[in-house]
Amino acid sequence: MYSRVNMPGALSIGDLGSANEVRIGLGGALSVINPGSGAGQVSVVGPLSATSVNPGTGSMTCGALSAGSVTVRSGGVLRASVGSASAPALCVGTDSSVGLFSSSATLSVASAGAEWLRVGSTVETFTLLRVTGTNSALCDAVSCSALTSSSTITVSGAVSCGANPLTCGALSSGPITASGAISCAGALTCGLLSCASIASTGDITQPRYSLRVYRSASQNVGNSASTAIVWDTVETSGGGATNWTFTPGSSLITCPKDGKYLILYQVGFNNSAVGVRNTWVEINPPGGVPGSVRKHAELLIPPAASTVWVGSNGFVCQLGAGDTILVVAFQSSGGTLSVTANTTFCEFSITRLCE
Repeated sequence: MYSRVNMPGALSIGDLGSANEVRIGLGGALSVINPGSGAGQVSVVGPLSATSVNPGTGSMTCGALSAGSVTVRSGGVLRASVGSASAPALCVGTDSSVGLFSSSATLSVASAGAEWLRVGSTVETFTLLRVTGTNSALCDAVSCSALTSSSTITVSGAVSCGANPLTCGALSSGPITASGAISCAGALTCGLLSCASIASTGDITQPRYSLRVYRSASQNVGNSASTAIVWDTVETSGGGATNWTFTPGSSLITCPKDGKYLILYQVGFNNSAVGVRNTWVEINPPGGVPGSVRKHAELLIPPAASTVWVGSNGFVCQLGAGDTILVVAFQSSGGTLSVTANTTFCEFSITRLCE
């Protein structure tokens, strides 16, 4: 038997409160056809189990959908409302905490599965991957056979390449630890580099710290008085102050950074046939004036009646940032002698060699 009921309003079939099923036709389909301005609608309070549900060109809205497969017709769209990590909009499997959710232009994966997302014939498996904004990725861990980036990669934790080589254009980082090879085509800047060996076809550079000063005018040295040499000029020929702050007119040289330093000095006296000439270097002199117990690179020369006395010496010393260096002159001629003034007879230089 075939019949049609065409009504502008809703179709109610008895009281279905205790009915097990409702059939329209035997093995037929339930159709709502309303070509007018109103929208056809079938409302189901409980679960709906069917082999095929086809809304045609209309829309189908449901609270929960459980299906073996969902097919979207050509030109159609499968949409999900905005979800959250605790309640994803699109779930795969039986765990509602595992799924895709979107929020503020962010696509996130809350957890991982054996076969999580299939696009065409390709299976994509993610491990806690979250992509935000444009060309940026935030993740707990990245494991890949090759990593290529045309922009900046910023990592707050450790980067380990194992026994594989790491090649980059310019690398700026904190500590770097690698059991394999590191090859940089551009600049390599790092805080602390620890490795078994470094092979480079170019220069391996580190920040340079050096200073060269001299006296451009003579300085008097009293009889039997330890006198600090005052450096009035920073050398400009052949290198002067590099990463080093010094104000001419001071006798104290202040170290800017921890490290091992090479210290060289030279002092020249006017001639005298009486007494001795003596010079040395003090590290951290008390109050910034001569008086330290330790005299580094000391020179002691007997009197010379007709020649200018010039003495030079040097040593290597481990210094800390803030340590001070003082060059001291002494003479016992019985009167005042002057320290000669030019870059050859009276100069001082200090250079950082390494950590």
